Amino acid sequence: MGPTELIKIVEIAITSSAEEHFFSYKGNELLALRNYLGDSPLLIAAEKGTLDTLQILICCRTDIFCHRRGNKQVTARKLAWNKGRYENVHALLEAGSPFPVEFDLTDIEKCDNTAALLKQVENRQSFHQDIKES
Repeated sequence: MGPTELIKIVEIAITSSAEEHFFSYKGNELLALRNYLGDSPLLIAAEKGTLDTLQILICCRTDIFCHRRGNKQVTARKLAWNKGRYENVHALLEAGSPFPVEFDLTDIEKCDNTAALLKQVENRQSFHQDIKES
């Protein structure tokens, strides 16, 4: 499902201010709904959705710090990582999602959809190394 379909499904008006989009109060309530697992639309999009769908939820100020109801360990970033949706992981990290202490990058195939994430991880590791040395 893409962003256009998402907007049609929830049937809410979105107003745009530059690059940010804002849901009406009704839209915010819909984004806070949970499925039977306790997952919000952001968690579902991170795990199963396209990058476009995830980005529109991020642009609409969805809570990127959310977790599965009843399990604080299940976050959007973790769900995306576990399903190999590295472009979604990258989008969440760019939006301010907490960066994990360590990424296990050994299983990641280097391809177009992982290049930006690998660069981001490399930059962060370099930054932390500089802090340790200085």
